[in-house]
Amino acid sequence: MCEIMNELFAALNQVVLERIDNRSFHLIGTMPDWFGQFFSEISTAQSRFSLEKTFPFLENFLIDAEHFWQESDRGVLKSGFWSEPNPQGQDYQLEALAVCLSDKKILLIELAESAYQEKYALLQTGRDNQLSYDSLVKEIQKKEILLHCIFHDLVGQITAVSNCLELLGLESLSVRGRDYISVGRRQINQQAELVQEILQAFSAEMELLQNAITDPTQAPDLLICTQNVVDMFLPSFLARKKHLQMHPEIERIGNWKVIGERSRLERILLNLVENALRHTPEGSTVQINLHQEEEFILCTVDDQGLGVPPESVKYLFQRFFQVKGRAGKAGLGLYFCRITVKRWGGAIGYEPLAEGGARFWFRLRKFELHQSEPTMKNPPYPL
Repeated sequence: MCEIMNELFAALNQVVLERIDNRSFHLIGTMPDWFGQFFSEISTAQSRFSLEKTFPFLENFLIDAEHFWQESDRGVLKSGFWSEPNPQGQDYQLEALAVCLSDKKILLIELAESAYQEKYALLQTGRDNQLSYDSLVKEIQKKEILLHCIFHDLVGQITAVSNCLELLGLESLSVRGRDYISVGRRQINQQAELVQEILQAFSAEMELLQNAITDPTQAPDLLICTQNVVDMFLPSFLARKKHLQMHPEIERIGNWKVIGERSRLERILLNLVENALRHTPEGSTVQINLHQEEEFILCTVDDQGLGVPPESVKYLFQRFFQVKGRAGKAGLGLYFCRITVKRWGGAIGYEPLAEGGARFWFRLRKFELHQSEPTMKNPPYPL
C-alpha cells in the first residue's frame, strides 16, 4: 500500500519531504523526474539536503511553515505559485504545501503547470473584463454628455420659439392669426414633451445599475405612488369625459413598499395611465388595482379600449414601437417602463381582457422591513 501511495504522488508530480531539522529535509517515497533535475545528488531516501539554495523562493515560506509545524495546526499552508528554471533553462511552475501529520513536519512540492495555467487564464480573463467594463463606462459617460448637450440645445431652441409666440400674442392680430399662434403653442408643447420623453428613456438605458435601497424609509410605497398619479390625472380624465379610479377593494392598511425608486415608479404609473387615457373611449373607465402576492406586489391598469392587435403584442415594449393607426408619442414610454422594472428585478407585460379592453401589469418585489439588503431574484414571469 505504501508503495502504491509513493507511485501515486510521483504520478501526480508531487514530491513528499519530511523536515529533519531547521536546515534540512529528506525524501519520502519516490522522487518525480522533474525534482531529480534540481537535486541529482540525492541518492537515497535517507539523504539530507537543503531547499533554500536551489529554491530561493522558499526561504521566507519555510519560516512561516516552521511556525505552522510548531503550532501543529490542522489544514494546509500554501506557498502560492512560483517559477523556477531547471538546469536546462526550462521554467517550471511550482507550489509548496506544509502539512502536519502526527509529529511529522511534511512538505509537499508540486509541479503545478495545469493549476497555474488555469489560475493565470482566470486572472487574465478578469483583467480583460475589467478593461472592457472601464471602456464601457467611459463610452456611457460620453453618450450621456452628448445626450444632455443635445437636450440642452433642443430645449433652448424650443424655449426661444415659445417666447416668440408669446410676444406675437401681445400684438394686434386677426382671429385667424391668433388661431395660428394657438396651433404653434400646442406644437411647441408637444415637441417639448417629446424631447423630455426621449431624455428619460435614453438616460434610463445608459444609467449604470443603481445601488439597491436598503433604508426602509427610502423604499417607495406603491399604494401612495398610485394615489398620487390618480390625483394628478383626474382633471385630464374629467376634461375628456372619462373616468379614472383605484379598485375599491384595495387594502389601504398594510405594507405596500417595493424595491425601486419613487420618482421612477411614479413615471412608470404615469406612462401606463396616460397610455390608457389616450386609448380608452369617452364615457369609459380606467381602473388601477394592486394585489399582494407572496414575494411580489402586482399592479394592473385596465382600460375599456380596443386593446392591442395580437400581431403587435410582442413589440409593445420595444423602443420606438407604435401600434399602426393609433395616436401616440415617440414609442418610448413602455420601453422606459420595461427597462426600469427589469432593473429592479421585476416583470412587466400586457394581456387582453376577456370582456374587452387592455390590461398592462407589472410586478415588483416587496421590500421586506426585516431585510438588510433587498434580494434581486428573478420575477415569477419573464419580461
